[in-house]
Amino acid sequence: MPDPQPSPVRRAFDRVLVAFALALLLAPIGAHLADWEPMPSVDEQRTLAPLPPLGADKAALLAFPAAFEAWHDDRFGLRASLIHAHAWLKVALLDLSPTQKVAIGRDGWLYYATPQAIDATRCATPFPPGQLDSEREIRERRRDWLAARGIAYLDVWAPDKNTVYPEHLPRWLAREGTACRLPAFIAHMQARSTVPVLDLSPPLLDAARAQRVYSPSDSHWNARGALVAAEVICGAIAWQLQDLRPLTPDRVRVVTIRNTGGDLARMVDLGDRFASDEVAALIQSPRASELKGPGVEAPKGVKVRVWENPGAKRRLLAFHDSFGVAPMPFLAESFARVVSLEFGHFDEALVERERPDVVIELHVERQLSPANE
Repeated sequence: MPDPQPSPVRRAFDRVLVAFALALLLAPIGAHLADWEPMPSVDEQRTLAPLPPLGADKAALLAFPAAFEAWHDDRFGLRASLIHAHAWLKVALLDLSPTQKVAIGRDGWLYYATPQAIDATRCATPFPPGQLDSEREIRERRRDWLAARGIAYLDVWAPDKNTVYPEHLPRWLAREGTACRLPAFIAHMQARSTVPVLDLSPPLLDAARAQRVYSPSDSHWNARGALVAAEVICGAIAWQLQDLRPLTPDRVRVVTIRNTGGDLARMVDLGDRFASDEVAALIQSPRASELKGPGVEAPKGVKVRVWENPGAKRRLLAFHDSFGVAPMPFLAESFARVVSLEFGHFDEALVERERPDVVIELHVERQLSPANE
C-alpha cells in the first residue's frame, strides 16, 4: 500500500522544523559575518589561537587546516552565548560545574577545585620526606642573605577560602585526613627555625565569625579580609622595624557594592548568576600614591606595582601571588616606597637595586601542595 499523503498540519510542522534547523546552522555564520555577539567574551584564562599564515612550503600547508580550525573554534559566531547557555544549563539543571577547575558549593558559593586546592582542602597527602627541611633551609638562606645587608624578612601564608569557609564546600570536597600542609609547615618552622613566619589563618578565621572576609564567587579574600591581612602583616613587621606607622581603622571606610561575580564566577562564565553584595574599602585621604610608570624591570608574566609615600621612612619589597594584590594599597600607607611583584620570585638582584628595609613573601596555602613540587 502506498504511504498516505501527509496532512497539511504535518507538512507545516515539517517546514517549521526544517526552517528551525537551518536557522540554528546559519545563525553562527550570520553572527560571525555581522560581528554580533550579545554576550561578553568568555574569561578562559588562556591565549586564543591566532589566525595562521598560509605558508608556501609543504609543512606549513599541512599544518594550516588544524591551525585554522583552532582559530575558528575560538571565534565562531555566537560562541560566547552558546558557552554561557551550556554553563547555565549545567549549573541550573544538574548542579554541575562547567569546568573541572571550579567546584559548585552550597548556598551559592564557588570554590577552586584545581589539584592544588583539592589537596590543601582534603589534607590527605603529607609532606614527602625531607621537603619540610628543604622549605626551611630555603627561607633560612634568604633570611641570612638579607640580614647580612641589614634587611628584615617575613614569610607570610594566606589560608585558602576552602579553609576559612568549609561549611559551604560540596560534600565530595570535604576533609579526609589530618595531614594539612600549612599547619604542618608552620609547626615545623616554629619548632626548628627562627625565621619570621606569619600564618594569617587564625586572624582570618576569627574575623570570619563576625563578618565575611572572602567572596562567595571569588577565590580571594574580599576587602575586609585584605584589611585584616594588612593589619596583621604590618604588626608583624613592626616587631622588626619599631618606627613603622600602621594604617589606623579610622582612615578606612567600608562600603557595600554590587559584585558582578568574582574570578570563579568568570571561570564558569556565570557572573550574572553568582552576583552578590560585596564590600570595598576606601582609604580616607590616602598618603601613598601609585606610580603610573614604575620603571622596575621584572621577568615576563610578573606584574609590578609601585607606591610612594613621602610621609613615611621605610621601604618594602614584596614577592607574592594573587593574594598579595588587595593588601598592598593598605600596606603602602605605612611605607615610603612599596614595590610589589605579583607572581614574582625572590630576586637578589632586585633586592640589591631597591635596598628595601624589609622583604616579604606572601603566598596562599595551596602553593604547598604536591602539584607544585
